Amino acid sequence: MIVLFLFLELLFVFYYKSTLVLLGADLFSYSYNDIFQTVASSGGVVVLAIISLLIYGVIVIKFLNFFTRKIKLSLNVLVLLFLLVGFTFLGTIITAKHNHSDFVSNITTNKTLYFLEATHTYYYPYINETDIYADTYLKNSIATRAFRKFEYPQPSEFPFLHKSIDEDVLSSFFVTETTQPDLVFLVVEGLGRAFSGNGAYLGSFTPFLDSLAQESLYWENCLSNTGRTFGVLPSLFGSLPFGKNGYLEMGEKMPKSLSLINLLKKNGYSTSFYYGGNASFDKMDIFLKKNNIDFVFDEDTFPKKFAKLPSKNNFSWGYGDNELYQYYFETKKKNKIKPNLDILLTISTHSPFKINDAAIYNDLFEKHLNSLELSPKEKDDYRNYRDQYATILYADVSLKNFFENYKKKDSFENTIFLITGDHRLPEIPMQNKIDRYHVPLIIYSPMLKSTSTMSSIVSHFDVTPSVVTYLSNKHQIKKPELTTWMGFGLDTLKSFRNQNKIPIMQTKADFVDYLVGTYHLNNNTLYKVNEHLEEYIIENDTLKAEIKSMFEAFKRKNSEITEGKQLLPDSLLVKYTP
Repeated sequence: MIVLFLFLELLFVFYYKSTLVLLGADLFSYSYNDIFQTVASSGGVVVLAIISLLIYGVIVIKFLNFFTRKIKLSLNVLVLLFLLVGFTFLGTIITAKHNHSDFVSNITTNKTLYFLEATHTYYYPYINETDIYADTYLKNSIATRAFRKFEYPQPSEFPFLHKSIDEDVLSSFFVTETTQPDLVFLVVEGLGRAFSGNGAYLGSFTPFLDSLAQESLYWENCLSNTGRTFGVLPSLFGSLPFGKNGYLEMGEKMPKSLSLINLLKKNGYSTSFYYGGNASFDKMDIFLKKNNIDFVFDEDTFPKKFAKLPSKNNFSWGYGDNELYQYYFETKKKNKIKPNLDILLTISTHSPFKINDAAIYNDLFEKHLNSLELSPKEKDDYRNYRDQYATILYADVSLKNFFENYKKKDSFENTIFLITGDHRLPEIPMQNKIDRYHVPLIIYSPMLKSTSTMSSIVSHFDVTPSVVTYLSNKHQIKKPELTTWMGFGLDTLKSFRNQNKIPIMQTKADFVDYLVGTYHLNNNTLYKVNEHLEEYIIENDTLKAEIKSMFEAFKRKNSEITEGKQLLPDSLLVKYTP
């Protein structure tokens, strides 16, 4: 039992060492193929654990065998055996308190216990019977604050269907054009605010993107709604709830929905998705198919002339950012007859952080360190994550090349670009819990007549509602009178605030984060968030209980989608989607 327990702990430790993420019940939410891809890309986790198990097992067996055969079980021997057991468990029973950084707390957490507790919660979830459609159960003042609210006309039948919000916050920033614009979404794997943009606490490693943000509408406090890639398509393009394990995990049982993809296709747009990996990962291909997308380009469609990312353990995620962008331009050479919605999702900034021409970007990393005015000790700390930072620099250079090439297209002057991260990569230590979701959001276009930097908190949920409203007001796109958007739309206030209640799913099995105004509930800990998205623990049991009740109410409502309730009536689908 000692050996078995230590084997589990070693397995979870090696997994954490490779990913800087604690392994929880999300293990049960992935298919075998998805698990294989993830483990293969991390490399050596299981092998290292097995080797350590064998070494430790031999030591334990030899130790016990020696004492039982050579010496009587005296008091001294029992003390030695007790110490053996004690040292075995010593490294696994110490758990840091939450007043440390997220990185320190995770390092010292009992990883086996974390996994077992997460597994128990996954299979035996807590159910709150609170009224899920009303705020009347809330007793504290936070319930009466100026949070935006939806009106739900048929909550018992369609729990998320509500009246459309008509506030158009984008039109005032754009010149008036009669031609419908092309839309290009660039979703960069792992792009976090920690290392991108003005004020990035790790220093910015995206100089091109920083310069682009100065010519754009830039939200410095945007949040992804999930901590992994599985949530970015439904959140960003459908503003959809999560279901039990993420919207995509429902597969063929995903409820029919309204999205930016199917709404624009109904309005004459050509819609495309580009991905350097396999689009079946996380069931992205099913979601795209259900939203009537015209074209899906993934690694199976790339011409042979393109080189894949370097493999690790005979596994490669697919094609790098440069190759993805080059392939995109090749497919766009034909004369277009429709406006386009193009979605590009990158993979280079993902474990194992292996890129082509790595030496070039390793040198660029060293030069960039000198520009950050770091001490020799700090530089050494950064070098521990050289591969991660080098791929971020690579992603930034690839984006620069993308825009240089796009400017040569005739359609450039009539194109709106949206750039964001799917989540913040966790393989560089995080300073707090919300750091994992803190990503930049940039809207850039030659059609902009003014630019602005916003400090108000928004999330991926807010993007589609605002884009649809803008296109409806400026370009006569037919907008439904009822929607299921989770977001109210982008907040363009320059100063810091949050008018929303934002649920966030960390992994497919860990639904533990809820942001209400400037309060962030993570599991059983309540934080206060400031204008830089730094957060501090607050001890207020009444407030914590209230926010917990709000979160549990949302969870119960969210679970109804998995249990079979539909998002919207067929009449809306017939009217507004292909």
